[in-house]
Amino acid sequence: MSITDHLPEWLGTYAEQVAEELQVPVDAVALLSLGAVSAAVNGGASTMPTAQYGGTWNEPVALYVLTLLGSGEGKSPVFNKLMEPIVNAFEEVTGVHAAADAKYQTIRNRFNRRHIKQVESNCLRAVAKGSMSREEAIAEIAAAEREVALFNSTNIPLKWLSDVTGPGMVDEMIDNEGRVVIATPEAEGITNFRGQSKDAILKGYDGDTLGQSRRGMSVTIARPVVTALVAMQPTVLATLGSDMTDRGLMPRFLYSYPDSLIGHRNSRPKLVTDEAADEYLAEMTRIVTTYSEKLIKIVSWDNAATREIGTWRDELEPEFLAGGMLANLGSWGSKVRGGHFIRLASILAIANGRETVSVGDCVEAKAILRGLMLDAKRAFGRMGGAQVEDDLAHLMGKVNELIEANGGDDRYEFAKREVMRKSNRLTSADRAQAAIDRAVDEGLLEEAGKRTGGTLYRLVKS
Repeated sequence: MSITDHLPEWLGTYAEQVAEELQVPVDAVALLSLGAVSAAVNGGASTMPTAQYGGTWNEPVALYVLTLLGSGEGKSPVFNKLMEPIVNAFEEVTGVHAAADAKYQTIRNRFNRRHIKQVESNCLRAVAKGSMSREEAIAEIAAAEREVALFNSTNIPLKWLSDVTGPGMVDEMIDNEGRVVIATPEAEGITNFRGQSKDAILKGYDGDTLGQSRRGMSVTIARPVVTALVAMQPTVLATLGSDMTDRGLMPRFLYSYPDSLIGHRNSRPKLVTDEAADEYLAEMTRIVTTYSEKLIKIVSWDNAATREIGTWRDELEPEFLAGGMLANLGSWGSKVRGGHFIRLASILAIANGRETVSVGDCVEAKAILRGLMLDAKRAFGRMGGAQVEDDLAHLMGKVNELIEANGGDDRYEFAKREVMRKSNRLTSADRAQAAIDRAVDEGLLEEAGKRTGGTLYRLVKS
C-alpha cells in the first residue's frame, strides 16, 4: 500500500497525479505533500492531545520531512508542483507578495524594532531626569508596542527559505514572528547545519524559546516554528557526520527512501488534471486562511483519539528490543512513539478540514508511520552516528553502497565477502554472517542463490 491510501482524497489524488506526471516514486511525493500541508499551516497551530485530562503536552503542528531521490529523478519539479499553489494562497490571504514584498516586510520589521527601542531610550532618559515617572514611561512604551501591533498585518506571510544557515534562519525568524519554512530539493537544506549551531533548527522543531545575540542585540523568539521539506541524494547521508545525528537533528525527520523508477519510467505519462490542481489550491487556501493569523489555534483531540496514543505505544514498545524494527533507531523511534505520531495525526485532521483529531486520523497516521520505518532504517544505516552504530545498520549502509557501485540496480546480488571488503567493522566472517542472518530474519535481505565461495544475497524490495 502507498502513503496516498491514508491521505484525504484531495491530497492523495494530487500526490498520485504529480507522481505520475513527473514519473517520481509516489511515496516520495506523498510524504512531501504532508510537509506541504505543514507549510500551509506555517506554525499557526499547536496540538494538545491530553488537554481534556488536564495535561499540558503541547506540540507545534509542524513536520520535518526528507525524501531520498537520486540525481535526475525530478526533485525540483515536485517542489514546484507542491509549493507554488501554497505561495499563491499566502499572497491571496496575507496580501504579501513573496518576491516583491519580502524586502519591504524585512525593512518594516526592522524599523518597528528600532522605533520601540528609541521610545524606550527616550523614556529612560526622561525618568533619569525626573521629568517622567517610571509608570508613565512603562505606559508610553506599551503604547508604542500597541501601535506597532495595530500597524502590522494580522496575518503571518510565508517565509520560504531554500538555502539558509543557522544565523540566517534566526534573522528570518525575527522578521516573521518566528515562523519559517525550509523547502528545497537540494541537500544544503540540511548540510548547511553541519558543524555549526543548530539551535534555530532544533528549537524550531520543538517550539522552545530561542535566545541569541544577533548584531549586537539580545534576541528572544518565544515560539520559533520551522517546517522542513527537503529532498536530496541518498549518498549525502553518509557525509552528514555524527554531530547531525548525535545532537538530534536527523531523528526529527520523517523519511521516504523509495526504489528508483529510472529504467522503468513512462515516456508518455498522464498530466495532473485541472480538477485535481484546482482542488489542491482550494484546500491549501482554506488551510492558509485558517492558520495564518498571529493567534495560534489549538488542534484538540477527542477522548477516543487520545486513547490511541497508548495503543500505539503498546504496539511499538516491543520493536525497541533486539531484533525489533526500532532496535537500532532509538532516538528516531522515540519520536515516532511520541511527537511524530501526534503531529502527523494533527496534520491529517487539518487536511480533513477539522480542528479535532479523531480515531480515524490516528489510524491513518499509524499506517503511514509503519510504512516509513523501513525507509528510516535504510536512511540511518547510511548515516552512521551513535544511535545506529550496530552491525545491522552498518551492514545495510554497505549494501546500499554496493548497489550504487553497481549501477544502482537494487536487485544486485552480492556475497558476504563483498560486504567485508567494504567494511571496517564487519571484518570477521562470523560477525558479518551474523549481521546478514539478522537482516534476512528482519526481511531486509533475501537469499538469491549460491555460487562458488558462498551464498548470494539481495535487497528485499519494499
